[in-house]
Amino acid sequence: YVFGYAHDHAEALRASHAVPGPVPVLPRWALGTWWSRFHRYTAEGYREVVERFAVERIPLSVSVLDMDWHVTEVDP
Repeated sequence: YVFGYAHDHAEALRASHAVPGPVPVLPRWALGTWWSRFHRYTAEGYREVVERFAVERIPLSVSVLDMDWHVTEVDP
């Protein structure tokens, strides 16, 4: 798609939003701290990570546990 509106940025945005529809607002939790690390955690080890965030008074909104699903050692 090409939207040519010169310097009429507001109208360009209105026209570009007509194609996919309105953009949803991100949920509040998506804007906070995310924790993800490629590491083989034990249940206790991951609890320690979460507790450390609490001790440091850093809000933890999302933690990712599924990092072990992809191949990391690929034969060239």
